[in-house]
Amino acid sequence: MSVDAPRRSRVSVEREGEFLDAALLCLGEVGYDSLSMDLVAERAQCSKATLYRRWSSKAEMVVAAIESVGPPPFVGIDTGDLRGDLLELMNRVSEGAEHDQRFAAAIHHAVMVDEQLAAAVRRTFLEPEARFLESVVVRAVQRGELSSRPRSADFLQYMVFSAIMTGPLTDAKPLDSEYRTRIIDEVILPSLRSTTD
Repeated sequence: MSVDAPRRSRVSVEREGEFLDAALLCLGEVGYDSLSMDLVAERAQCSKATLYRRWSSKAEMVVAAIESVGPPPFVGIDTGDLRGDLLELMNRVSEGAEHDQRFAAAIHHAVMVDEQLAAAVRRTFLEPEARFLESVVVRAVQRGELSSRPRSADFLQYMVFSAIMTGPLTDAKPLDSEYRTRIIDEVILPSLRSTTD
C-alpha cells in the first residue's frame, strides 16, 4: 500500500505575489540582515508556517522576490536617437528613487553575503540592463550618430546607474530633470563620442 507524500497547502498566484511584494518592502525597510520570516508574515498577514511551506529559507524567499520584479523600466525605449534613449532611461529609473535607494542598499549588502542572491540580481537586473544599453549603442551606430562602437561603451552601465544611485546620496534629494539632463549631455554623451575607433 502506497503512502501519499504530504501535500503543500496551495497558495494562489496572486497571494504568492503578495508574499513576495511584502518581502521586497521589508527588505527595503530593514535590510537583509534584519529581514525575517516573522516580519514578512506580519506584513503579508499570513503565518510564518505558510511562508516556510513555500520557501525553505529567507535567502530562497528573497531570491524569488527579486526574480518576481516586473518588466525592467527600459522595456520599450526606442526614441529614435541616442540622447533621447538615455534621457528616457534616466527618467524612468529615477521615478520612485527614494524607495529604490533603500532597496538598492539592501540588495547591495545581501549580494555580498550570499552568492545565490548575487546570481539572482545579476540575472534579473544587471544582465538585462547591459543588453539594453548595448542595443542603444548599436542603434546609434546604425543611425550614424556614432561612427563605431565607442570604447567607453564598456562602462556605459556603470556611468548611467552610478549616476542614478549615487546622486540622491550626495545631494540628499531625488534626481531632478536638470541633473539627469546634465549627466547625459556633459558626461555620458561626450564620453561616447570621444572614444569611437
